[in-house]
Amino acid sequence: MRKKITKKEGWWNIVFRLRQDSLKSFYAESRGRRYLDSIDTGIQTVKVDGIVGSVGRPLDFSRDFSPKSVDEKPHIRTRVKSIEEAMQEGKPLPAVELYKIDDEYYVLDGHHRVIAAKGQGQNFIDAHIVEYLPADDTTKRLLIQKRIEFEDETGLGGINLLRQGDYDKLLFQIRNHKNRIEARTKEKISIKQAARDWFSSFYRPVTDKIKKLKLRQYFPKTTIGDMYIYLCEQARLRSQKRLEHTCSLPEALEEIGILAKATQIILPAEKALQRLLKKGQSCFLLLLYNSIFSSFWAW
Repeated sequence: MRKKITKKEGWWNIVFRLRQDSLKSFYAESRGRRYLDSIDTGIQTVKVDGIVGSVGRPLDFSRDFSPKSVDEKPHIRTRVKSIEEAMQEGKPLPAVELYKIDDEYYVLDGHHRVIAAKGQGQNFIDAHIVEYLPADDTTKRLLIQKRIEFEDETGLGGINLLRQGDYDKLLFQIRNHKNRIEARTKEKISIKQAARDWFSSFYRPVTDKIKKLKLRQYFPKTTIGDMYIYLCEQARLRSQKRLEHTCSLPEALEEIGILAKATQIILPAEKALQRLLKKGQSCFLLLLYNSIFSSFWAW
């Protein structure tokens, strides 16, 4: 490194370049954001794409997790290859150890397993998670704790909301879904089983459609989960008013997509959501819900 330092390119330029091409550092991020306390949330399945940094070895890997100086350390290639072979043969591997800040994960142990997972095109990986909490922001801290409680009870991860109470609304839906399944099958199921079925039958189809239409780009301060909750609230209100209009999910989401594009031209992003949804209620907010939710909730 010292050989690269010239009068034209100083030490700090080289350090800056190294950091730019390296993984995010957990210690730099946690100190910068003041995430100092932690909660052990146990074993979870996480998205490989959510793993963005390292706890102790950020400079050893590039942003895409490819190891640096691999030619000087051939054992890295050998280790990764052996893990890839184990994956292909279906052999069980120990969970990686990750630290979590917000929706980002940092590798404490298991760098080679993460490299192999990315190389194999694997979307998810089992991990033992320790989640860090903000020291000063009480509101955000309580929100994270509420999410952790929701994940612990339902077994679902990756649903991020901006209000604590909205997790209770989702839990209410899942419990209702559990009751309906039990009434139909005459068999008892766990809340986690009901949550998995609710997620695949209701939450994911709606949120996938929202993602496909790229609606969140018009509302950057909201999450996909927030948009789902808003739909549910509108369904409940209009069900109470007994409106008779009907609208299929594809038609409703296509309409909000068109309205979003048109509204964005004349409205600031922060105010677009409420005005857009008011304008779109002829279809989008009028029983998008019947086809999705009416058989699901007893409002």
